[in-house]
Amino acid sequence: MANIQVNENSRDNDIPIRNDVKTIVFADVAGEGEFGTVIPVFTVTGVVLVHAIFGLCTEDLVGASATLSLGTTTNVAQFIGLTTAVNIDLNEFWYNATPVAGSFQLADANQLIVTREDIILDPLTADITDGTIDIYIVWEAISTNGNIS
Repeated sequence: MANIQVNENSRDNDIPIRNDVKTIVFADVAGEGEFGTVIPVFTVTGVVLVHAIFGLCTEDLVGASATLSLGTTTNVAQFIGLTTAVNIDLNEFWYNATPVAGSFQLADANQLIVTREDIILDPLTADITDGTIDIYIVWEAISTNGNIS
């Protein structure tokens, strides 16, 4: 009879799952909420696997008809599609177009995405003039130089 070894954890324990958070403070200037100018969130080096990504609002977003998405440089809505900015309120989780308080289940779009592109916010339709949101990411390196900063 063959001797079969079962690995309780099929992951390679030498590749840790990491998490990071970036605080984004919106203002009506380029790179901080101005319409038509993306906001850098995370710089990606190499290839990474995003296990989860979402926002937690720490100050209501302000901006008349402004909308916002979270994605990569070539797919600006890769993680979270177009959301009306003023609907992202204090203590709400932003993980899809309808932010919620309390808890939520990650949508498929927010998890298990392989990328080598920087992660950005894209203010659309109008300026986001005020507000603060923390963007959380859970990820692991796929390539030997895979990193998020």
